[in-house]
Amino acid sequence: MAAEKAGKVEIKAVPTDRDGFIGSIVTQTSELAEKLTTTGFGVVRDVRGELNQRVLGTFAFIDGSQQGFIKLLRGINDRADKLSDDFLDTLENLTLGALRTVRDTGKGVTELATSFGKSRDLSRAA
Repeated sequence: MAAEKAGKVEIKAVPTDRDGFIGSIVTQTSELAEKLTTTGFGVVRDVRGELNQRVLGTFAFIDGSQQGFIKLLRGINDRADKLSDDFLDTLENLTLGALRTVRDTGKGVTELATSFGKSRDLSRAA
């Protein structure tokens, strides 16, 4: 094959009378087969590249979805944590209020009993 490349221009050998009819057919068919092969592999490479881009796009979508889902779970966890903290604060305040009420009621009953007992003692002494 007498094809030479000068820069980006391809220079082809022109069949001469010396190659003959069969030689010319073989040469032209071989060149066509080379172009067909090069084009075929180029198409396969393009398809491979497109598939690669789609797979990478799918991975990016899945990764983004996972990050979004994890962000959502963190938000839910933060809200649940705040709710449980508020719930515990409310229970603590209710429990302390009940204990203080029992304490104050006990003191009130004691004071009432003490004052009732003192008033009886004063009425007996008179």
